[in-house]
Amino acid sequence: MSFSEAAYELNYSTSAISKQVASLEKALNCKIFERNTKSSVKLTKKGQRMLPYIQNAYTALNVLVENCYEPDGDAHITISYVNARSGRYLKPFLVSYYKAYPEVDISVKVLPDEEMWKKLRQGETDLVFRVLPGDIAEYESPNNSYDTRGVMIIPVESFDFKIAMREGHPLSGRECVKIEELINYQILHIRFGDSFMGRINYDAFAKLFKDKGLEPRIKLVNDDSDLLILDLVEGSDAVAPVLDSRAAESRKIIVKPLEGTPYKMTVCLLCIKDSVTPLVRQFIEFITGRKLMI
Repeated sequence: MSFSEAAYELNYSTSAISKQVASLEKALNCKIFERNTKSSVKLTKKGQRMLPYIQNAYTALNVLVENCYEPDGDAHITISYVNARSGRYLKPFLVSYYKAYPEVDISVKVLPDEEMWKKLRQGETDLVFRVLPGDIAEYESPNNSYDTRGVMIIPVESFDFKIAMREGHPLSGRECVKIEELINYQILHIRFGDSFMGRINYDAFAKLFKDKGLEPRIKLVNDDSDLLILDLVEGSDAVAPVLDSRAAESRKIIVKPLEGTPYKMTVCLLCIKDSVTPLVRQFIEFITGRKLMI
């Protein structure tokens, strides 16, 4: 057991969990967890005695919420996404939710990247569905490039970098492609203009080569989705980094894992913590399959 695992389950940062535990221990004037040098924790004897009472209270609260809230005919939720990539990920989740709750009226909007946080705070959207590159903890840090105070960043699913290539490509027989093997081929990458997210995405991929002292032939393509790039890959020996192989389905394209990449792209739901209504909570829990603890 660790605070980082708890943070993932509860949709909080690790530091926030640590601070809350410290505050609780101070208020109770007792130590609940024993910490060790490997970042894992375990309950103290007093913590073990407290656990069943806390579990019973948590179960009772969940039963109360589930039994007392049901969407009615006036239920409405507004969900926004930022670009074509985010919209593509959102679609299957919306379809599943609508089938389960047809009585809920859903409005879907497209937001410019730079207005995402502002529109959330102004209440013009209940949720933003966004693909975020890198470590989610970076966006929860007070030193990040966006003002994320009061914003919950809830991970839905993550993807590793993979490499797309045409069927019959010289690398298509590999189980896993090495960074060094890509040097001989043109690499196509999406150009996101001056988008902050796009720069992080490109920089993270380019760093995989830089760390090995390699100079890749990267060509930037003006496109806000993978579709144009996959068209180019399908008709040439060029390859392209992708973070979700679904875009390559029904094409003559093979997607291979990229060896040793630490980089991920995470599909997230963003909302204002103090503005989570029962309907917003229900939507988040339906999409993530986890209880939202706020």
